[in-house]
Amino acid sequence: MSGMFTHEIEESILIDAPPTEVWSILTDLASWSDWNTFVIKAEVQPPHDRLAVAPPPLRGPRGRVGELRWGGAWLHALVLDTQHWCLVQPEGEDGRQTLFTQGELFSGLMVPVTRAMGLFEQLRTGYDRMNEDLRRRAEGDGGDGGGVSEGKY
Repeated sequence: MSGMFTHEIEESILIDAPPTEVWSILTDLASWSDWNTFVIKAEVQPPHDRLAVAPPPLRGPRGRVGELRWGGAWLHALVLDTQHWCLVQPEGEDGRQTLFTQGELFSGLMVPVTRAMGLFEQLRTGYDRMNEDLRRRAEGDGGDGGGVSEGKY
C-alpha cells in the first residue's frame, strides 16, 4: 500500500529453523543487542506499559506462530504514524522452517518528505539486515550484534 501520504515496507526471509525457535529469539527483547545489527535495543517506554506480543493460534494457509507488533507517532499521528509488525509462520512440508516477515506502514503528512529524503529505502535495507541477522542467529551462524540504532516504542 503506497499513496501520497502512506508508504509500506515489507521484507521476508526463509529461515532454516523451527518457528518456535525464531519466535523465542524475536520475543527476547533483552538479547537483541546480541544478534541484531539494525535495532540493538527494544524496550517499552513510559507511559506505555506493554508491547503487543501475540502468539495467536495456528491459522491461515501456513498457520501462524506469532506476531510482534508496535506503533508510534512523531509529534502527532497526522504528522507521522507508524505500525510495525514481525510475523513468524511455519514453512515447508514439515513446518520445520520459518517464513519471517517484518513490515511497517507509515502514514501522515511527513510521508512525502520522508520518501523524498530516501529514508524508506534506508529502512528497507535495515529490515533486510535485521532479517538476515535473525536467520543467522536461529540457524546458529552467529549474529553477534554491534548495531547502529535503538528502537524505543
